[in-house]
Amino acid sequence: MGTDDDVMIDSLRKLKLADSGKDKEVAEKSLNHFIQVLTADGCDRSVVGKNLIGHGLLSEIRLLVESDVCVEKSAQTVAELAKSATVREECVNEGLVPLFVDYFPHEDLGICTQVCRALGNICYDNDVGRDAVDCCDGVEKLLQLLRKYYTEETNETLTKLRMMGCGCLLNLTNTNESLQEKALELDSLQILDEYIQRYGDDEDLCSMILLALSSLVDSDVGKLTAKSSNIPMSVVSLWQTRINSELDDAVLEFLANLAENDDIKVQLAQSELMNKLLNCINKNRDEKDDDAQQVVRLAADLVILLLTGDKSMEILYDNGKGLIFEETKKWLSCSHDHLKMSGALAMGNFARSDVHCIQLVKDGITEELLNLLKSIEGDAKSNVTLQHGALSALRNLSIPPVNKPVMVKSGALAHVLKLVDCDMTPVQFKLLGFIRMTIDGQEVAANHVGANENFLKHLVSWCKVESHAGVKGEANRLLAWLIKNSKSTEVMSLILKHGGLPHLVAMTSSEHQVMLNEALLALTLLSSCVLGSMANDMKELELIPSLMSLLSLEAYPSEIVFNTLMLVRLLLHSEVLTQVFMDVGLVESLQLLSQCEDSKVQAKVHEVLAITGPH
Repeated sequence: MGTDDDVMIDSLRKLKLADSGKDKEVAEKSLNHFIQVLTADGCDRSVVGKNLIGHGLLSEIRLLVESDVCVEKSAQTVAELAKSATVREECVNEGLVPLFVDYFPHEDLGICTQVCRALGNICYDNDVGRDAVDCCDGVEKLLQLLRKYYTEETNETLTKLRMMGCGCLLNLTNTNESLQEKALELDSLQILDEYIQRYGDDEDLCSMILLALSSLVDSDVGKLTAKSSNIPMSVVSLWQTRINSELDDAVLEFLANLAENDDIKVQLAQSELMNKLLNCINKNRDEKDDDAQQVVRLAADLVILLLTGDKSMEILYDNGKGLIFEETKKWLSCSHDHLKMSGALAMGNFARSDVHCIQLVKDGITEELLNLLKSIEGDAKSNVTLQHGALSALRNLSIPPVNKPVMVKSGALAHVLKLVDCDMTPVQFKLLGFIRMTIDGQEVAANHVGANENFLKHLVSWCKVESHAGVKGEANRLLAWLIKNSKSTEVMSLILKHGGLPHLVAMTSSEHQVMLNEALLALTLLSSCVLGSMANDMKELELIPSLMSLLSLEAYPSEIVFNTLMLVRLLLHSEVLTQVFMDVGLVESLQLLSQCEDSKVQAKVHEVLAITGPH
């Protein structure tokens, strides 16, 4: 054993002797030595702590605290020991938690401060410690302490106590939903709100309060409680009073956490927060240091988060006159990468109603988004989020029928098709969605896209993507939409040439009725134009059994059954497929279906039966 260890063990021996005789002075000297060692630069607390605990230090500390001797130094020693994760459960097992909780609140501020530190460190990332605190009503007693020292009096000792009390509350509740709810029931938000009101000038304390608040509102219950409290507006007011603040990051991260709740989004959208966010962004956007750029990112991200709520988005759009709308539109053409990306995301969020979309297209947003995409040509991989945002906005803008021809005329389709070689699935997903929306009802555009063999090769390959359900689904749907909207035998032949048929057949087994109908319509159009070139393939792909399963009004809506009958009627023009239908009992199924009450389906059944011949 080394010399330092010998000295510590000697101090522990003296502590034991002091404890037996209740010699406070000797005990305090020994504890001070342990604290000095544990706080020294380069100290390996886990090793030192394990050594001290192995020689009975925690037992001696428990005896001191039980005797109300050297409680402050005992708690301080435990606070230093518990910075090591391996020590925390040992402290719980020794029974120190209920002893420390009994000192909440206490007249001696030093004791209260160190007890908060000790319990806070024991509870850090340690549910065993949290449960132990909970078992002795520690949450309630800690909040009583915070209430007791909510006074106008302020000095260094009180400031430290408040800081440690809030830190203890943070470590006690962080990631522990049960204790978060208990603290919420005990009006913790009101207490912390009062602290913000009174001690708003103390940035270190406010930073700790914001961290504690973030823990408490982390759950849905927490956000609902916060919604009904004064906390959101108090934090906004706190930030409003500061020009250059160390609180920027903490406030923005806290508000972003709160703003996951749509009602709080509305509160924030209606507050003075918006002006502060824009001022903060404009003040920091040209600064070179990382901290300033982090603030810009957080502020812009919060703006986008607020725009994801329907009501808050309408407030910020304000009929196209909103300050946030005007500013985010300018971001599209600025030189700041994160703001450009945020501008694209903002436009996508504003474009969530037909009225907005029509106005945005009239205002020339399509051209700005295309310019944004053109500005990163050749550097697509490092700008995936920007591409994703711009394509998402373009997709939304292309939904209203009146916008589609305008989008086509703008050259948007031609430019987006240049992105076909992108291997990033988020970009592929939005690219496919934009093309599908834009060609709807636009025959010339659908023909242009469908005649692009390079694109068709990619499209068919994306129909097989298993790693991204969105890409696979959009690719399959676009395949069907190209057939429906082009109505071109040339496009249909190219789709067959590049292997599109198996995917359309697979869609007839989709659990989504929209996709089912789209597949039936596409296959019907194919069968009416190019049946001869694909009948054998349809047989091999086992389309017929899939269609037979759809001829049931008990399992499917009448629309799907009717569309299936439309397709079956065309397929019966192929001798190859007629034989397959007969072999699997088509006639019997039709005869059962002919008894249905739906007159439209019944009429189509009789048409199909007439083609199959006498029975």
